Amino acid sequence: MDAKQGLLIWCVFLMIPAMSCRPAHAKCNIVPLVNHTKRELNILLSEYLLSNGNEIQPWMKTLPELDLNLVSAKEKHLKVPCGLAYMHKALQEVHKHQKNLLPSKHPVLVKFETVITKVNHCSKCVASNFGSCTNTTDLGFVPFWTYERKQWGRTVLENSVAFLSELKNILEDKHPNQTNA
Repeated sequence: MDAKQGLLIWCVFLMIPAMSCRPAHAKCNIVPLVNHTKRELNILLSEYLLSNGNEIQPWMKTLPELDLNLVSAKEKHLKVPCGLAYMHKALQEVHKHQKNLLPSKHPVLVKFETVITKVNHCSKCVASNFGSCTNTTDLGFVPFWTYERKQWGRTVLENSVAFLSELKNILEDKHPNQTNA
């Protein structure tokens, strides 16, 4: 064995412990992630209203699965993972509705894909702080008519933004040292 091979083997032996000791999931900066996801959702909401009509009224005031107001702090901690799971499913459903109305590669469709990915990432990050959702809720009523679907989509987006705003407040209390990116 020559010196190069010996050095290479020695480097490999030094790298093996470093590779095997990494945590399975990299630590996430949850507060900046939630802030960024909320900003992306706000942009999506604006684009959604421009594409579907600003005059569309929300389907209902709040979706109970995405409402963190009027519940105790303990209930909020239990509701957060399930709320994100519901949000993810609801956004996928609204995205599916929009795919039937808009041309492929429309900016709203692209933004939906980005936001759905971010919400999924948020959900995984939140699970490391709050635990996973143990009781997922069905979407419940999904409207049939196009106008109702647009109303329901607006409600999902507005309630998702409000949910992430409240989640941000909860997290800032829990993680005061994380920066707001």
